[in-house]
Amino acid sequence: MKTIFLASVMTLFCVATAVADVTVSINNVKQTGPTDSSGNVREKVDKDEQASYSLTGSYNGLPPMNAEERVTGSAWEYTISSGSNVTCSPKTGTGNSATFTASSSNSGTYTITITMKVILTITKYKSDMQTVESTYESQEYSKTTTVTLNVWGKLTIAAPDYLPVQSERKEVKITVNTTLTGALTDGTLTLTATDKLKLYVNEEGGTGSNSLNLILTNNAATCYVASGNSPSENASDQTLTATYSGTNVESAIKDLTVYKLTIEAPDKMVDIGNGKFAVPVMFNDDHDCGKEYTADWNCGVNCSSVLAGSKCSEDTHRELEPVWDYLYAGTCENENDLVSVKIDITPTDMAGDVKVKPIGSEKNSKTVFNIRIWENSKKGDKSSIITEKTYSVSELPQTIYVEGIAIGKDSITATYIPPQNKTVEQTKILDIEIVSLIETQMIQINELDIYGKETIKNIPVRKIINENKKPITFTVKGGSDFNGKFAWTESSISPLGISDSITLSFGETGCDVPLPEDAPHRRFTSTVSVSIDDGKLKLSRTIRVAQDNYHGKAVAETLTDRRKEVPTLATLPTMDTMPIDNSVPPNPPVKFSTTDFDSKYGTDFTGNGNAKVRYATGTAISAYGAAISVHAGTNRKVYVAMLLKKAYDDKLRLEDLAAIAEHEARHANQYIWARDGKADWIIIERHPLILDYFMEADAYVGCLRSQANWKIIDHFLRRFEYNYRKAGAEYEKEIYYSEPIYKPRSPNTIKLLNSMRSILQDIYKNIPLNEMKNTEYYNHVRPPRLFKP
Repeated sequence: MKTIFLASVMTLFCVATAVADVTVSINNVKQTGPTDSSGNVREKVDKDEQASYSLTGSYNGLPPMNAEERVTGSAWEYTISSGSNVTCSPKTGTGNSATFTASSSNSGTYTITITMKVILTITKYKSDMQTVESTYESQEYSKTTTVTLNVWGKLTIAAPDYLPVQSERKEVKITVNTTLTGALTDGTLTLTATDKLKLYVNEEGGTGSNSLNLILTNNAATCYVASGNSPSENASDQTLTATYSGTNVESAIKDLTVYKLTIEAPDKMVDIGNGKFAVPVMFNDDHDCGKEYTADWNCGVNCSSVLAGSKCSEDTHRELEPVWDYLYAGTCENENDLVSVKIDITPTDMAGDVKVKPIGSEKNSKTVFNIRIWENSKKGDKSSIITEKTYSVSELPQTIYVEGIAIGKDSITATYIPPQNKTVEQTKILDIEIVSLIETQMIQINELDIYGKETIKNIPVRKIINENKKPITFTVKGGSDFNGKFAWTESSISPLGISDSITLSFGETGCDVPLPEDAPHRRFTSTVSVSIDDGKLKLSRTIRVAQDNYHGKAVAETLTDRRKEVPTLATLPTMDTMPIDNSVPPNPPVKFSTTDFDSKYGTDFTGNGNAKVRYATGTAISAYGAAISVHAGTNRKVYVAMLLKKAYDDKLRLEDLAAIAEHEARHANQYIWARDGKADWIIIERHPLILDYFMEADAYVGCLRSQANWKIIDHFLRRFEYNYRKAGAEYEKEIYYSEPIYKPRSPNTIKLLNSMRSILQDIYKNIPLNEMKNTEYYNHVRPPRLFKP
């Protein structure tokens, strides 16, 4: 056994000598992370960022295997060691392939030592190569190598992602993400900006530049950035770059977008003083849409098209009254008072949204608006009204349409909202001035004080027909005084004006607007306009002037010619034949003879002339015309309508005579309707105390539709207003006082009320002067209110 052991020792020595030539290699040692956005490994690792490494091991130099001994096993191990500022994981491991990570909280260059070892086991066999004779202890072989960990401090730039053009200075804070003993003092911190940006040391004052050297205090520095006049061509095309020239500190780049947000009405902006500009918008109080309140408006149905508020009230609106355009929601093909406003942003490839809304003002704890914003130039239903709307940048540009709904001021805001968690949103404000051209003329009114004392007051009113030779003042009413130019123009002259008002008189030679007597000014109308800031807004009002001297068609001079002329002035229904001398019409017995007639209307009146208006020369009645009728109900006799001599004596022109003839023809029709079964007039005729008011109002509204001169029309207008108001008052009296309210109204009362309301509505429909339906004008009237049986 001893000999064998010695032989074994010799064999071991030989094997050990042979194995001692084994060499270990560490292969493919490389840094595998972190990577940049392109997938390339960054050799510079940020503070506290983990770098990853991989490696493999191998060995060689083993002797050839023989019959007595061979290497029968191997095992791999590795260990990693580094300085105290580096943390590696794991620090030990097994296998000939390994990965580990390393990081440091300090910037610097660090060496990491990697040791790999292989443990070999050598086994000796007997000669039969099957039986193990003895096993020797393992032999250990190792290899050491190093890798470098480059840890850099990281600069961080905190700055806006989006800057509006001509922005105020915004703070830029630069920090160094590193831990060193003391502050960085061995280099220079430099911040540079691209061409559309300027850097400033201070928040106010100083000169901007594209590059600043900054002083680090506690590894941080602050400066300010602002943008110039031009926006980015593409999103994120502007950059801030921070570099440090000393200790390992990595540069930082911050991408910015300089954007330009606009909300404007091209070619409409006017100077309103104090360096401010606004868009003038006309108060949309005309009737382009031509809509009226309908029978169901008070139940809330028609209110879907009316924007007067959440409630419909008879105190403000009645059936048949005009729905003025500013109160109407619906498509309006003739609408021409909306102003287009364009919203846009540059560059177009940036992210984010733009929110648009009107601002309004606070009044009695409520927000009230003087404008309304529509999606379409022709308006639309209520869903087309913009109270707040958000567009993505990709949807811009957009055009919205602004309507003035009350005289005063308002504004629209457009706010750029960057993507979530981004910085700096901007709001642009478009100021709006809602204006109107108001014309007024002074009138005298008698007023009673509480003691019954009467005083005469002069007050300015808006008149449907203005008086000749009296001043009319035209005033631009708006939210503030414009600082621009006013150019006033009348139909025939162009007076200069620099204020927001002008006063003109209309009359004969010598007035502001001369009217030569030989000019055809029978129905004089004048359009007075004011152009604000060279036509950026033009306001116009067309007025009527009742002249003293006018030119219409001449009338017949002789009695014979007048008798031929008058029957052509109006169209009459077929009437009853005039009674023969002393004939008595049917019951009730009312004597109406030719003698009676001649005593009032003159002996020159001859003939029956069914369906004709006649000329009468009598002077017993101081009137321009008359319609002759007796009896009532089915016994009614309607004989004739006539013009009286006074109409010629007062030098009325032919158009005026025609108006009077039609007035009398209307009375004849009223008598015939009552006789022949038109229910409303039959019921009205049974109430003679109110009959005249309804008859005169109905006949005078026809005069308003005539071609008479404005002076005569003005007379008709006042006569119409008086009778219409009296008829309306009688209607309201019947509503409230005809019967006790604690019992149902009788059928006859309901019929009367229905007839009164129906006739008043028919009259209102026939009013040709739209201003008479506008409560802002003197001599206006309203349709009858609704009654509930």
